[in-house]
Amino acid sequence: MENTSSNEITEELTVIRAMFPDEFISYADQNQIALKLPEDDNIPSITLRWSYPTSYPDCPVFSIEGSWLTNQDVQTLSDQLARLFQEVNGPIIFRWIDWLKDHTYNQLNLRARDFPKPNPPTIQHVPSSPPTRDLQDAPEVAPVVSPTLTRDALQGLSSDEEEGTQEKIKLRTSEDVFNRIRWDESYNKEDFIIAYIDRFDGMQELSFPEWEARADDMTISIPWHRVQFFKHAPTSDVVWDRRTREDYIFGDVKKGLIAQ
Repeated sequence: MENTSSNEITEELTVIRAMFPDEFISYADQNQIALKLPEDDNIPSITLRWSYPTSYPDCPVFSIEGSWLTNQDVQTLSDQLARLFQEVNGPIIFRWIDWLKDHTYNQLNLRARDFPKPNPPTIQHVPSSPPTRDLQDAPEVAPVVSPTLTRDALQGLSSDEEEGTQEKIKLRTSEDVFNRIRWDESYNKEDFIIAYIDRFDGMQELSFPEWEARADDMTISIPWHRVQFFKHAPTSDVVWDRRTREDYIFGDVKKGLIAQ
């Protein structure tokens, strides 16, 4: 493989691995990434698999998979990725990932489809002490650990919800946080910084006004799924974090973050 191709592949995989540490898997001759669509948490992930050609950025061999995708869905998405390759003169995988996350929902008109909500995990009771009968000859049984919500996650729920809720609390999107800070007069938007991952330069930061100007111009806007965290500059506190799922804009508000 030529050195130029090898460098381009290494740089592209480094950025993808940084942006999607839990979703990306790399094998000796194949890579894959599982993508959640931001519009609806109930839609199962789709998987993009690809192998790099020796003459990259020639078109990689790729496939799109998903438990709910029809043959027509796969063909539609594949045709769009092939079209995008023809328009881009350079590394293409990151562009494909961007396009799939940003356009699959509307391209396949998924709003009109019914995706059932996943079943909550089953909670099994574990006795605090063993039964009084003789267990000497009974087979060993591994203890069952019931999933629990943390104390912080339960804060603000009603007592009924605390007892019965085991579903993962939904994190508000980066766009939701942006709009809250932008339009809520209790926040001084000049105080906030938005960190995102650039496909070439890695983690970058923009002041809120800089991001706002880009958001209003589609030619230079940055996809919302690249946003990693929001930071309150005067205190250096992270107020929303995609990786740790912390949210102090719609959840608990740290002291001093809201202008009085």
